[in-house]
Amino acid sequence: MDDLRQYIARQWPGWQALGEIGQGASARVYRARKNDGSGEEAAVKAILIPDDWEEQDSLLAEGQSDEQLEEYYAAQVKQYTNEIDVMLELKGRRHIVSIDDYCVLHPEKLKWLILIRMPLLTPLLRQRRRSGFDEAQIVRAGVELCEALQLCHQHKIVHGDIKPANIFRDENGGFLLGDFGTSRKLDTLTRSFTWKGTPSFMAPEIYRSEPGTSKLSAMRLGDIYSLGLVLYTMANGARLPFVPESAQTALHDERMRAFNRRLNGEALPKPAEASDALAAVILKACAYKPEDRFQSVEAFAKALKELQTSQAPSPPEPKKRPRALAALLIGALLLASIVLCFALPQPGGHVRSQLQATKAPTPSTVAASAAPSQVRAKQLVTT
Repeated sequence: MDDLRQYIARQWPGWQALGEIGQGASARVYRARKNDGSGEEAAVKAILIPDDWEEQDSLLAEGQSDEQLEEYYAAQVKQYTNEIDVMLELKGRRHIVSIDDYCVLHPEKLKWLILIRMPLLTPLLRQRRRSGFDEAQIVRAGVELCEALQLCHQHKIVHGDIKPANIFRDENGGFLLGDFGTSRKLDTLTRSFTWKGTPSFMAPEIYRSEPGTSKLSAMRLGDIYSLGLVLYTMANGARLPFVPESAQTALHDERMRAFNRRLNGEALPKPAEASDALAAVILKACAYKPEDRFQSVEAFAKALKELQTSQAPSPPEPKKRPRALAALLIGALLLASIVLCFALPQPGGHVRSQLQATKAPTPSTVAASAAPSQVRAKQLVTT
């Protein structure tokens, strides 16, 4: 098929596809920018159907007609668009990558192209390469992605391909679950259904397509396992279980041995950078036997939230002074105030002292002082 950017320009004339920023088995992702000068950017995912040209050649060699293949691939397109419609219903919900718009094109016979426009976010893998994650970030990622999964399961959707490449971060550092290309409605699965997820993060029973794995409960437990394995890598230096620490660029054989040990049920070692409490939660989510895992996303989230609570810093306790010392200080202050009251001169104090020094007159002195006046009065009358 020709350069897919031309189809993006035709479908959304207001956007310009700048270049490819990612590629998978069945899809390519382009960076796009709005032409209005605002600088707004988006990611456009282009899904090719069929994604396996060998399968098409094989079906044609088996005698399938073009009409039969057309019907076969049209059913696949319908399955994708059904899931996209559900994701549009979840637009704006917390911790899920929103879909802004999409279209289905049929440019050539036996070829379809689905274009999905969504916000341009930071992939989890990019931050992991730059700085890694501390334990608080790992726990936060688990809680927020559990919330995303819980919302999906409430709408009877299983993701089916939870891995670091499908997890993103927003401008506030929040974690979002994206790329629902392999997700399926739980009530549309058939007994013969097999997942097209990523084997490195698949639960063992899902990878082997064991009986009963198409049931609702089994699919949910598969999502829980995959999320647990993502948290494992975040707490283990970006390495999957059993991959040696020195093998950042491990050979294919080393990775396959690690993969087989996990699928064969060997107990996973503790993640190298996790505390005992976090390791216990992660290892329970990644238990080999489905019945040993958290039986619901809610239970998984609860265990992680308890870790969040224990990690929260406690408020500083007020300083306590001994009661005896406090009483002593109060007594000293009272004594000092009493002494000051008596030692310092009071306003008008000298007047009070003089008055106190003068004795109050007695009746006899009053009479004595009045006698001369009475004599003078008598003399005047006689005269």
